[in-house]
Amino acid sequence: MNTEMHESKAHSVLIFTHLVPGVTTEALGRALTVLKEHDISVMMTSGEMLKHESTLAASGVSWCEWRDDGNFGSAEGVYLCLVLGGDGTTLRALHFTRGRVPVAGINLGRVGFLSTIDVDELERDLACVLDGRIEIHRLPALQLVGEDEVWTGSVAFNDVYFGRLPHLNVCRLSYSLNGVALYDFRCDGLVAATPVGSSAYNLSCGGPLLGLGLSGYVISFVAPHALTGRAMVANHNDVLCVTNTSARDAVALVIDGEQRGQLLPGRSARITFLTSAGTLALLPQDGLYRNFRERFL
Repeated sequence: MNTEMHESKAHSVLIFTHLVPGVTTEALGRALTVLKEHDISVMMTSGEMLKHESTLAASGVSWCEWRDDGNFGSAEGVYLCLVLGGDGTTLRALHFTRGRVPVAGINLGRVGFLSTIDVDELERDLACVLDGRIEIHRLPALQLVGEDEVWTGSVAFNDVYFGRLPHLNVCRLSYSLNGVALYDFRCDGLVAATPVGSSAYNLSCGGPLLGLGLSGYVISFVAPHALTGRAMVANHNDVLCVTNTSARDAVALVIDGEQRGQLLPGRSARITFLTSAGTLALLPQDGLYRNFRERFL
């Protein structure tokens, strides 16, 4: 994960919020007050505007709709994407922006590993972000390719999970690295995680926590039906191929916590590492190691 200082000041921000409007109403009002004091305009998608129209109107801040033209062009000049929610909302914003603007999170979730602004210090910390006193972390991702699959080309900033469907007791998965077959197990699932995502599902099923600057990713089984199913750490240029070796049962394909489809029997997914696919803004005194310590230890 590459890091760089960012000192330019904000003129316009794009705002993303939690899927449930009530979770963010109070914090959004406070954030809009800070934006108005800094003479910063707001952009929102039509869906976000519908969720928060009354809060926007009451704030007095200058705002307009961001129209999805397919290439992010209508958001030209936007300084950053401000997220109000938890890690799920931040991941949605990272997928939306794809590195074109930094994403800065106000933590309203249970963990907030990717966030930098504590809701209790919202006014102070947001002012620092808007004044440009932030560090930009370039985040890697995993990219998936499958023959004739709807999910081909998708990227994961946290992890990719292949797992048994709810009505099944087990699934069967194999994988290879650079064409070398390694494991073929019955299991509950398999996780491939970036260094940032290694603190999520991978960690909970016994995989290692990866250093945040590591140029690589981790592969771990979920409840393998074998004693030899060890987690593997792959290099950035290693190509992972995951195959559903079941004769009849599909497995679920989940990308960053959202099911995107299935891997049918006999089908494979090819996964490669992208060095820089998104940008995350953190206050200089923060960092993902600090966030790990404060959220998990």
